[in-house]
Amino acid sequence: MPYCPNCGVKVDKGVEKCPLCNFDIPAIDQDDGKKFKKYPDKIDRYPKSYRRKRKIFMSYYNFMALVLSIIFLIEDFVFTGGITWSKYVIVPVLYTTYFLRFIFGLTKGYHRGLLTVHLGTFVMVFLLDIFNGEIDFSLTLALPLLVVSYFGIEVFSFISKKTKKFGLDSVAYILIFFAFLLIALEFVVELNVYSIIDLDWSLIAAFQLIPIAFFMFLLHNGSTENFKRNFKHFIERLMRKFHT
Repeated sequence: MPYCPNCGVKVDKGVEKCPLCNFDIPAIDQDDGKKFKKYPDKIDRYPKSYRRKRKIFMSYYNFMALVLSIIFLIEDFVFTGGITWSKYVIVPVLYTTYFLRFIFGLTKGYHRGLLTVHLGTFVMVFLLDIFNGEIDFSLTLALPLLVVSYFGIEVFSFISKKTKKFGLDSVAYILIFFAFLLIALEFVVELNVYSIIDLDWSLIAAFQLIPIAFFMFLLHNGSTENFKRNFKHFIERLMRKFHT
């Protein structure tokens, strides 16, 4: 039942003026008895999660990888009368299905996914060696490089977790990681290809990366505020000198 906005007296429905103060009663739409839902239209204000989108993408990619593999097999069999070049293409295509799952974070556990990716890479290279008729590259180069890569990434991941947040110390760890990784890679290549250990370019890179990493540690250390302040003043003086 409506009320008079002026005096507050209850008035009957459809009355245009208040019987007490003769004030105009505003027209108000009355409820006709219909019940309305609180939210009649379902509006999805939140888009699909990134994980859901990645899963959808991987579903499409897996389907396309399977279709392409079948097409390659049929085309190879029709034009060559057997399975020749298609096996060299199908193996990497199928391998990338799991590699992309790891990159998109869809594997169960980071460490398990990292190990599986390295094992899958070795299996892929080993199969390519078998297809080539000689097991050489997969054991002499691929396996040692994958072992170095796996343990290097694991050590780097462990150190990164110990740091509270990404800062200059994290940059220093990255530089040290790449320095030792380059040395290990050249060591493996020199030993298996030339049968002699003669480190050259990796040491040059390491001698440049490690001092920079040490410098990053100094900047990150909270006890070196005076060092950072003096360095800042040095940079300012240097900029003024070049400006003049």
